[in-house]
Amino acid sequence: MKKALILGVTGQDGSYISEFLIKKKYIVFGLIRKSATGNKKNILHLLKNKNFNLIRGDITDPISLNYVINNCNPDEIYNFADQDHVGWSYVIPSYSMKVTALSVIDILEILKKKKKKIKFFQPISSNIFGLTTTKKQNENTPYNPNSIYALAKTTALYACKMYNRIYNTHACGAIFYNHESPRRTSEYVSKKIIEQSVEIYLK
Repeated sequence: MKKALILGVTGQDGSYISEFLIKKKYIVFGLIRKSATGNKKNILHLLKNKNFNLIRGDITDPISLNYVINNCNPDEIYNFADQDHVGWSYVIPSYSMKVTALSVIDILEILKKKKKKIKFFQPISSNIFGLTTTKKQNENTPYNPNSIYALAKTTALYACKMYNRIYNTHACGAIFYNHESPRRTSEYVSKKIIEQSVEIYLK
């Protein structure tokens, strides 16, 4: 059976990809850090599944990452762990850059040294385009980050491209635009608008 390591497993995207891979008969390992141990509501239904395993670690700690990757020995890694709140990235810029960009470089450094080629998926945000003047965007649209979060995602994108080119790693990704689900928290603008609209309607 194939094995996958999910970073950011307790979030919206991490929990959905875990479900998807388990249905495809993968053994799934989900990284969970100490501060997230009380935030398991998105994965509670998976905890009893024999093919789903939680593993302790911290994406900001290279030693921890190296231990987790070596211990799981996955075929694929999906990195949904980042500081993905644009507003917060202005308040805690160094932390946001470390979690969202430098941790990706730490992962790629580990992967380039592995004899086994591990496929690595890194989501990128449409925020990388920032203040664009184009009506439509694609992979060739110039990057113009306008926040620390966007700058970090742009850095992660360039890091993946560079490691693929120089070290022949297998890092790929996708540019994510705003996407919602029942697992989205109320901190995000779309969910705030929806909840307030429902509240007004029900009054």
